[in-house]
Formats: sequence, C-alpha cells, structure tokens
Amino acid sequence: MLGCVLIDVLHHIQNNQEVDLIIERPRGLPILIEIKLSSKITDDKLSSLVKIMPDLKHEQMYLLSNDPEEQVFSKVRCLYFINGIREINYNSN
Repeated sequence: MLGCVLIDVLHHIQNNQEVDLIIERPRGLPILIEIKLSSKITDDKLSSLVKIMPDLKHEQMYLLSNDPEEQVFSKVRCLYFINGIREINYNSN
C-alpha cells in the first residue's frame, strides 16, 4: 500500500501554472508529480513543472509518462509511469 496521502490534484499555483499531483508523506516534504501521455519526454515538456519549483517546497519531483527511458531534466526524474509509481511507493515507506 502506498504510504502517503494525496493532498491535491491539479494544483494551481500562480500565473496559471499547475502540477497534476502533490503527495504528502508522513515524514518529509511533499512529492510533486506531473503526468504526460507522451511516449518520448524532452525538456520542453517540463516547462510548467520547472517554473513551479521555486514556489513549492518539495523533496522530489517526478514526471510520469509512457516513455520507457529514465531521464533527469532540471532535477525532475522522468520515469515510465509504472516504474515511477513503484519508486514513489518504495521511497514513501
């Protein structure tokens, strides 16, 4: 079972920026998650998430997608969605 609590879905920050999910864990700072259907992630897909980084205190940022290639852009871990869910669950315990 996922050891965390979903605190917000499609969270609007400011200036029409948003993040799809914010997960609060029992210990530590929240995890921010962006979800894309793309089969190939490039750094331009992260623009709104990167703009939010200074506005929200967070421990980790993820972009979950259909792209099987694991990547990191601007401190955002980009993972295939199933692998990302497993990693978030593992890190939450």
